Amino acid sequence: MAVLCCDPSVRFPKMGMAVSPFVEVLFRDAKIHIASIYTPNCDPQRGLFLDSISARYDSLAFNVIAGDFNTVFDPSIDRRGGNPGRGAGSPDRLRDLLRTFSTTDILRVKHPSLQSFSWHKWDGTIASRIDNIFCPLDWSPFVNSYFFITCPYSDHCAASLSMHSISHLVSIAPAIKNWIILFYS
Repeated sequence: MAVLCCDPSVRFPKMGMAVSPFVEVLFRDAKIHIASIYTPNCDPQRGLFLDSISARYDSLAFNVIAGDFNTVFDPSIDRRGGNPGRGAGSPDRLRDLLRTFSTTDILRVKHPSLQSFSWHKWDGTIASRIDNIFCPLDWSPFVNSYFFITCPYSDHCAASLSMHSISHLVSIAPAIKNWIILFYS
């Protein structure tokens, strides 16, 4: 779940096993929509859930989509060990979701071939990058860092995105400084 301060009246709609809470943050008269998504780990539920997000929230423009997507885009760099073809998830449906909300895989924009993993099997034999923070491509010049933080009580890592001042981008909040989003699954 994304670590955010939000109104306690925010609803967290449940769709089967998956959860898709979202918040709207008002910062200096600019609205930032943030979705935190947990995607089912099996198809066809995973693909159906990703499709439903676009349909359910089509009136919102998410600036940030974070979560456990249980999907890897490219098994050759987003997965280590095991069967590379198994467990890839629904990458085409995830790409469609990102296109719908004009967001992108900012880690791949900044580091196209970096192998970095957010989930590790207990014995270390398999690792995948299934937890992500996606944001608009035009934010990429302002990203200071994107990395995973080991969580001692989970097989998932926290994804961390840090940005420096992005005050001249009208579509997002002005004068955001050292904005950090931590995602925990």
